[in-house]
Amino acid sequence: NSDIINISGNISYTLSKTPHSLIVGGTGSGKSFFILGKIVSYLSLTPQVDLYIIDPKKADLSLLRFIGGLEHKVATEPNQIAKMLRELVEIMEERYKTYFNDISAFGKDYRDFGLPPIILVFDEFSAYLHSVDSKQKKEVLDYIFTIVMKGRQAGVTLEILMQRPSADDLPTNIRSQMSFKVGLGNMDSIGYNMIFNTNDVEYKTITEKGGGYIQIDGIHTNPIYFETPYIDKDFDFIKEIEKLMKNKN
Repeated sequence: NSDIINISGNISYTLSKTPHSLIVGGTGSGKSFFILGKIVSYLSLTPQVDLYIIDPKKADLSLLRFIGGLEHKVATEPNQIAKMLRELVEIMEERYKTYFNDISAFGKDYRDFGLPPIILVFDEFSAYLHSVDSKQKKEVLDYIFTIVMKGRQAGVTLEILMQRPSADDLPTNIRSQMSFKVGLGNMDSIGYNMIFNTNDVEYKTITEKGGGYIQIDGIHTNPIYFETPYIDKDFDFIKEIEKLMKNKN
């Protein structure tokens, strides 16, 4: 019944205390393997998480829809994406209404009621925002803001993935609620400042694939250099996730 997520040999965090992640990295930075590794870690928890995927570019993560138990939990089209976010907000609000409606819930969170964590992985966040009109963009950003503000206690966690850091695409009121931040690959000072909100670090040139900087609230005062776990290119993520989903079902 642990909710500790191991990132590397000496870096880990507690999911219930560190909700909402921002992961930024361009092509070849190791971002895809890193999030797939995190998904495997999530599905290995007890109780296992309830996983949702948004992949507007219909890339690797969208293929998880072919795995049993995830058929209806992967969204790729703009209307599907808005609908999924709306439904997750409704689930979150229903949890508050059911479990946090009297004084006996004081100081408790979703774990005290045996509720599984809900993880939403939103890949290619910037690409999605630039593909929809202003009305749908505002709707989706409103849903995301509601989740990052209220999700921790109810067990609803958001993972936002972007190729390039952009303050225009990720408003400060959302970015400031991200407790887990990673920048993979090389970036300029403006990019690092958008992710970590500090320039008080002498960032070194990244030479290793999977290398970058990480900052976890409550653990790191400033971002530190780290390398994502090595995963062989032949490792079968689909097979592993299928196995974990079968164990859940």
